[in-house]
Amino acid sequence: MIIDWHNYGYTILQLRQSPNSILVRIAKKIERTFGRLADDNFCVTNAMSCDLNDSWYIKAYSLHDRPSVLTTLSIRQKHNLFNRLKASYPVFGSNSKVDDDSVTAFTKEEDGKVQQLIGRPALIISSTSWTPDEDFSVLLSALIKYDQECTTDHPDIVCAITGNGPQKSYYQGKIAELKFSHVRIVTCWLEPQDYPKLLAASDLGVSLHFSSSGLDLPMKVVDMFAAGIPVCARNFKCLKELVIHGKNGCVFDDSDHLGRQFLTMFKKFGSKQNKHLSILRSGVEHFRKLPWHYHWRHVALPIFDDEYVFKDYGSEDEGTSQFGQSNLGTPRNMI
Repeated sequence: MIIDWHNYGYTILQLRQSPNSILVRIAKKIERTFGRLADDNFCVTNAMSCDLNDSWYIKAYSLHDRPSVLTTLSIRQKHNLFNRLKASYPVFGSNSKVDDDSVTAFTKEEDGKVQQLIGRPALIISSTSWTPDEDFSVLLSALIKYDQECTTDHPDIVCAITGNGPQKSYYQGKIAELKFSHVRIVTCWLEPQDYPKLLAASDLGVSLHFSSSGLDLPMKVVDMFAAGIPVCARNFKCLKELVIHGKNGCVFDDSDHLGRQFLTMFKKFGSKQNKHLSILRSGVEHFRKLPWHYHWRHVALPIFDDEYVFKDYGSEDEGTSQFGQSNLGTPRNMI
């Protein structure tokens, strides 16, 4: 029996119950007691591996989430996506009252060739299940700051928030009360095949997730990296195991901090003078070079059968050809 720890159930329960409630104490005892009975354990961060070992004497192998599928869109594919989405969400369409598929809010087609619109808005995306572990007032306040302080050197912003959940209607009411000059917000529910495409069509992702335990990582950031976009992510204890500030994204502590990051990253947007987003995108590409399969066979597969991984996965030369290091090195990432 192998347990894959993605978080602690009792800490999630604490979001709705007192930490001292009998339900939380029972949940914690169940996890601790039966967790020790497993033959092996995986977990999603080095920090959780250390915590499991120090607190519950459980040895767990760190198996970080990686993209299993990389999504990249051509400019024409983005154009087609925006045209399809604008029927349900007009913010993706042209400001013109004429129903013209040759122009969207971000692209235009002329003489059979699609190109980015000059002076187009920046597209920000944030995905959520609208639960208490994400405070969307942080993003709304940051967008208010951007709207008030942006200059002619800054683009307008379209912010797409995807997902469904218990707090969605509450925040939709808050959004409806806001009066923006340079920001438009759309809350949308996408088909499964369109979600990764909209990620890949965006300029920046935002993660408001904060871990109930401080020890897990937001999968939505992995999805955004898989689509090739940098991320602004809310800071917590072990986030640096995924988002490296200034390399593949930016880490923020509060709404003011996030608003200032928007103002910095989007200054001179679309011109060669804007270096911030291109630097972050390069860092994301570095992250994408080690896919899920490579990570799985080096950390997880040896737990099931040490001999199998060494026998059937090629020679040492083959292992160094793509990644610059041997596939036959120490297979277990034990913390």
